[in-house]
Amino acid sequence: MSLVGPRPERQYYIDQIVKKAPYYLHLQKIKPGITSWGQVKYGYAENVDQMVERLKYDILYLENMTLMVDFKIIIYTLITVFREEGFNRSIVLSLLLADKLDRRNQQYFDIGICC
Repeated sequence: MSLVGPRPERQYYIDQIVKKAPYYLHLQKIKPGITSWGQVKYGYAENVDQMVERLKYDILYLENMTLMVDFKIIIYTLITVFREEGFNRSIVLSLLLADKLDRRNQQYFDIGICC
């Protein structure tokens, strides 16, 4: 796996995507990455149709792969992460997870399993 490259998908989704967009197989030629042009420009894809739409950005990356494009994607990724909305989303998710863990731990305390 590399830092920049198309996001990997599970085989179940790959099979469905290839039915709708056979050119997806071209992305299999390069290493998957932690961040990608599709991830930065489109965002998270929840279903196959959105994955096909995000695929267009990843194909564009494949056709224009250079070190400068990689740097641009990294910069856009950092902006997204530290931008107020992206940062707030990660804080909210962290707080929700912490609250869920606290409630789970409280259940163990209530029935006397822990400590």
